[in-house]
Amino acid sequence: MPSYDGDTAGVTGKSKPIYGLSAKLCGSAASGKVLCSIRPQDSGFTGFSASKRKTASNVPITGIAVKLSGKVADKYSVKYRVHQSRVGWQEWAKDGQETGDPEYNIEAVEIVLEPKDN
Repeated sequence: MPSYDGDTAGVTGKSKPIYGLSAKLCGSAASGKVLCSIRPQDSGFTGFSASKRKTASNVPITGIAVKLSGKVADKYSVKYRVHQSRVGWQEWAKDGQETGDPEYNIEAVEIVLEPKDN
């Protein structure tokens, strides 16, 4: 089920990990894409891609990184945070920073765009 600008994607506190991440721009006046990278459990981060990032064999993810490309990246920053099992919400990360503890599965994600002070 899709989530929009700041909505929580996933379920917290139910020990239901997520297995992939996909994000896209909706209604933005600036052109560009959202690029995502994931860290599958017991592995390293994948490369950034605009297509859906999903783990092989339904392995839970333990980390994410998100960044913008194109003209939208000139006007906006992307902020995101993850909720991990037995840990809770992690600090906000932005513009390609890696977030998530490799020891815990991600249960939910929040992603928002914020205007840059240009």
